[in-house]
Amino acid sequence: MLGLNENNIQSLPPEISSLGKLKILDLRYNKLVTIPPEIKHLTQLGKLFLRFNRLADLPEEISGLRSLEILSVRNNQLVSLPRALDALGNLKT
Repeated sequence: MLGLNENNIQSLPPEISSLGKLKILDLRYNKLVTIPPEIKHLTQLGKLFLRFNRLADLPEEISGLRSLEILSVRNNQLVSLPRALDALGNLKT
């Protein structure tokens, strides 16, 4: 687990891709405006918490997160969701 919540983070570096074995990523209560496409390399990620940021969209590359069961994006500035979410068959409702 990597907990980076409540840190005023504005962006994630592309090097996030080197955390391929990460299971939980908590980025709640930051100032993220975008998620880098390199997120697709976190193939073992099961839980991604992005609540209370400034995200206007999610990258299509999110479809690479095949192990994702929980995606929490509440309280952002999203106006639509990518069709790539259809590829995430493990997401729980």
